[in-house]
Amino acid sequence: MTAGTERRQHARIALSCSTRLHTGSATVEGTLVDLSLGGACLRAPISPPLAVGDALTVEIDLPGLDEPLRAEAVVRWVDAIDAARVGVQFSTGLRAREAYAVGRLVRERK
Repeated sequence: MTAGTERRQHARIALSCSTRLHTGSATVEGTLVDLSLGGACLRAPISPPLAVGDALTVEIDLPGLDEPLRAEAVVRWVDAIDAARVGVQFSTGLRAREAYAVGRLVRERK
């Protein structure tokens, strides 16, 4: 793989929604920055900041769903300038209704 080659497997869309990150005993409110079937970019001010490899549960209030999308995730990157901005990869598959809702949003916003 050469420098600059895109490694993402899924289309990603910009989308601002409320989120909650559950990290052990803490729950932090945040905002979704972008989303794909495989993961998301989130902004959530948490102290101490999240680190690459941290496991957490993510809840995202997606339009079109009565209940939040809820998924186990792993932090894959932390923004070097804004440590509240992190990229997560869903470590468990999304439930069918969640995968359908995310796929629909991606198709509508492409």
